[in-house]
Amino acid sequence: MVLKKVIISGMCIFTCLLTSVIPTFANELQYENIEQSAAIEYIDDSMERMSYIKSGSCGLTISNGVAIIRSSVEGRVNVKSTSIVIRLQKSDNNGKTWSTINTWNTSGKQSCSISKKQKISKGYYRVYATVKANSESKNIISSEKRY
Repeated sequence: MVLKKVIISGMCIFTCLLTSVIPTFANELQYENIEQSAAIEYIDDSMERMSYIKSGSCGLTISNGVAIIRSSVEGRVNVKSTSIVIRLQKSDNNGKTWSTINTWNTSGKQSCSISKKQKISKGYYRVYATVKANSESKNIISSEKRY
């Protein structure tokens, strides 16, 4: 009889401990999954959460009077077409207004990229890119460079 009471008491204590541990573990697992999900969704911090565009970029390098213009876009798994339109823009008044001096474009399936060179004169320059994946598009502007 005493053994039976000890066993039942032990089972009650075990059950009480188990019920308090499981919810805590479940909450930790839930928060861990949210953090992992967020890390997967926001792989490229410059992109907002988008349905089709996984990442996109554009850049400008100037060396010895030649501008090197580049851009790329990568679509998510379900993307069937991507495209890029890049514009080299110049400002003669320190970035208040911009005029396009040349435009290039390219397209691809799940991803595409483009790199072009252009001789330039003195002034302020930037790259203005429109990247597209399926029906979704995003405008990206590079940092300004002075030559």
